[in-house]
Amino acid sequence: MALAGVVLLASCSKSLDPGIPNGSIGGDAVFTSDNSATSAVMAIYSYSYTYEFLKAQTIQTGLSSDELMYTMSSATTDAAYAEFSVNNLTVGNTVLLPHWKNAYYVMAQINLAIDGVTNSTGITASTKSLLLGELKFWRAYIYFSMYNTFGPVPLIVSAGANDAETNKYMPRTDSATMFKQIFADLTEAQSLLPVAYTGTLRGRVNKAVASALLARLYLYQKDYANAEAQAASVIGQTSTYSFMKDLTKVFKNASTETIWQIPSYYGYSTVGYNYVTLTTTTLPPWYLNKAVYSSFDTADLRKANWTSYVVNGTDTLRTITKYKLPSSTTAGDEATVMMRLPEQYLIRAEARLKQGNTSGATSDLDSVRVRAGLALLSESLTADQLMDEVMLQRKLELFGEQGHRWFDLKRTNRAISELGASRPALVSKPGHLLFPIPDNQRSLNTNLTQNNDY
Repeated sequence: MALAGVVLLASCSKSLDPGIPNGSIGGDAVFTSDNSATSAVMAIYSYSYTYEFLKAQTIQTGLSSDELMYTMSSATTDAAYAEFSVNNLTVGNTVLLPHWKNAYYVMAQINLAIDGVTNSTGITASTKSLLLGELKFWRAYIYFSMYNTFGPVPLIVSAGANDAETNKYMPRTDSATMFKQIFADLTEAQSLLPVAYTGTLRGRVNKAVASALLARLYLYQKDYANAEAQAASVIGQTSTYSFMKDLTKVFKNASTETIWQIPSYYGYSTVGYNYVTLTTTTLPPWYLNKAVYSSFDTADLRKANWTSYVVNGTDTLRTITKYKLPSSTTAGDEATVMMRLPEQYLIRAEARLKQGNTSGATSDLDSVRVRAGLALLSESLTADQLMDEVMLQRKLELFGEQGHRWFDLKRTNRAISELGASRPALVSKPGHLLFPIPDNQRSLNTNLTQNNDY
């Protein structure tokens, strides 16, 4: 089912200096009424650029960790994806450049929309608050993802005609300034967004979505008290969010575990269908690394319901079956799930553990384990053992979703120890924990510095 009122924004140049468009969102006329302004903002959810960014974020980081494998398709793309699979990226990687450019294309539209909504005199106060909350959330989400992928990047928050030249040649912004802006956007979004969802299918962000991302952000920043508080604020909304007993329905539109998802027109996940195979002999584009599959307990319901297999010659390859539907032209009942309740339990478990609350951490871990059909944890586990369990449950719960595994390995300083034995390039070039700034962008913007080891 489509998000209501979607329109495409005005086309912008795709050959801009740092991948940042200098076009217009459609002029002031777009923001003269609630309906037209809402349609413009809703388009950001459904952009092909947004989809390509989210797909790259999921696939490239999944390959960079021990999570995903890929099916060979052509010499050019195979060579590019092979670089991710061994953590030995080159600055001219052909699939990395669109990742960067799509993010900044969407960001330019967000900034233009923020200006348009803010300056409008024709939008009601309630609609202005809602739209600005959505836009500020999206800006925080994209910059947070870009930072974790590339390190500090140019922080562009203005879109006026007089800013175009400055934006083209902006250098990378320091980490402290980036996070100040991300936190500012996200906390403002949290204050502006409504508690209830707008529309159906949990497709437009609300206050709980902002809280869930804040919990993740605080966790990454090691602010464990605030991470616990934000996660608890979502977990506590038991009339809206609860665990699904039937794991085959977790990624369906009616799932009570979903905090935020992005619907598509025909009702299938525009990211998840890349994992779907229609037969046991046909490989999907992306499939599960055996390192994840072998980590499942035999009793784990996630193994039974979220993985399957394909016979490839003499080899049995494991596939991801969280989503069940291929791309289709008929109505389906799935969407791209962006945030789910179990992540909030795992965030709170880790935050509690880091604050010395081992019993609280164990309780949260048990909530996820029991839902997966596993036994309760021993109360005698040490803090280190509990942290290992946090990481294990994050790997088994969130595989194939928005690069969690790659970001988790990096933020906990486990990437080299867990991946290095099979990926020597990561040991000799630890700078490859960050993706390189695409060489094309550095040629156009000489103020962009490169990451280490490239």
